[in-house]
Parts: sequence; C-alpha cells; structure tokens
Amino acid sequence: FTLLSEPGRVFEILATTNPAQALSLWASLGLVTNHTGSVSFSEPAAHFPGRFYRARQLP
Repeated sequence: FTLLSEPGRVFEILATTNPAQALSLWASLGLVTNHTGSVSFSEPAAHFPGRFYRARQLP
C-alpha cells in the first residue's frame, strides 16, 4: 500500500489477522519514513490470508 503525507513523517506499520483485536496486540512490522510525500510499503513474505494493515503516524 502507499501512504500519502507531508514529507518527513514517520509511520509504524502494524498488522493483524483480526482487525477487531485491540491495537496493543497488533504486530509491529517496522517503521517507514515518508521522504517525498508518498511512500510504499509491501510485505514480501506475507503468508497470511486476510491479513490487515494499519499505519500509525509517530510524533
């Protein structure tokens, strides 16, 4: 997926197979920095049917 934001923003990418699960239980896949206004994220080894992703902007 692609994130659009102001350049310089940092996001934590989270994933789960159950979107109703509390956010504190989602797995952190790492951080991405948006240097240009858009940044793409992909998980090449995703072997999870129906996995859900979320990007959380960090301060």
